[in-house]
Amino acid sequence: MSLSAFSVELLTPPGAGGVAVLCVRGAGAIARLRGLSRAGIPGPGEVRLAILREPGSAPDEPPLDEALLVGRSQWVEVHTHGSPSIVSAVVDLLTDPPRGAESTGGAGSTGDAGSPGDAGSTGGIGTVTTPADVGERPSLEERAERAAATTPSATGARVLLDQAGGALRQELAQLVDAEPGERKRRLAALASEGGRCARLWAPAVVAIIGPVNAGKSTLFNALLGEEQATVTARPGTTRDALGAPAELGGWPVILVDTAGERDLAGRVAQGDPGASVEAEGQRLARGVASRADLVLELSPAGSERWAAGPWSGDPPSGDPPSGDPVRRGPASRRLHLWSRAAEQAGPSPAGWGSLGISALEDPAHARESIGDLFIEHLGLGGRPSWVAGRPVPFEPELVQRLCDLATAETADGSALASLLASL
Repeated sequence: MSLSAFSVELLTPPGAGGVAVLCVRGAGAIARLRGLSRAGIPGPGEVRLAILREPGSAPDEPPLDEALLVGRSQWVEVHTHGSPSIVSAVVDLLTDPPRGAESTGGAGSTGDAGSPGDAGSTGGIGTVTTPADVGERPSLEERAERAAATTPSATGARVLLDQAGGALRQELAQLVDAEPGERKRRLAALASEGGRCARLWAPAVVAIIGPVNAGKSTLFNALLGEEQATVTARPGTTRDALGAPAELGGWPVILVDTAGERDLAGRVAQGDPGASVEAEGQRLARGVASRADLVLELSPAGSERWAAGPWSGDPPSGDPPSGDPVRRGPASRRLHLWSRAAEQAGPSPAGWGSLGISALEDPAHARESIGDLFIEHLGLGGRPSWVAGRPVPFEPELVQRLCDLATAETADGSALASLLASL
């Protein structure tokens, strides 16, 4: 099988981190991924929790990792723990020949893929040098053009097409001869914008969790703008994780609806097959939440947790009870929302508080509120925008190198000139 059938690349910056995201494409790599888990390969928009095991390992041996598989149109994202040793082991098992046998470099890409949608890059996200017989490395502009073909947002495609037209290369060429202080300032700005815009081509995973009948599927449908999840008053309707591409605050995301939490231990112990299926859905929901970039945790207004707040009188503020503060900013991964607020606080959003929503009665308010909170919690600084000709580095490795140059003690432009020549 050709090397082009084995493409594995790191979408997140190299090095230790909480979560690492791998882009797996090509028949060979997909087949090997299927062999690492019993979860199967998710279709576009689907999300599955997978226990990754080395081929041939005994059932009682510890697994390699627990990963979240996200189906995309032309590849599969594998969200693993961010330990470099785990990432390296997974990449080794998915590539052919084993990484390092005929190539050198760090964890990331083999075969002929760079950034997502780039069928021919060896210098993309988290790069491994490709053997000489694969062909000449595509240029920065070619990689940008190929990535634009499959990026999940129109804004992201426009940004990438500007880089395909030479915007980034022209900016870097100007900075080679710039005054040292100006060069460092503009390099830092480039790295910052590259990190922010990464969410345009590597969407965040946003999971909706909570107890049964909290309005999770109603919110899921409201955020999508169409009905994909079944909504009924019967507890346990959602028994799997349903994923779909969506937008929050203008940013592309993978939105995941999950099974509701409730105590099923007694029914499972009695051998109730329906309860066993639902319990498996709950386990999947917890796994999805552990890997998600942001978790939307719903509690119905009027529930015990809601009633425990300081507003148990009238009217409720919609803010969390004392002892359960809102965690804001990029470091927070969980956002607690009060759902079905209209049932307790009336039809006007003005009485729901900053974290109250009623997706059924006012879906537009839910979309706007959660979009704003998404931007705030992920530290994105606002809605994405396109400015014609704006330079934006689009590969994490390049973003990191620009950041290093911006903070380096060396003041001359020789290092930047060397980097530019390699692009």
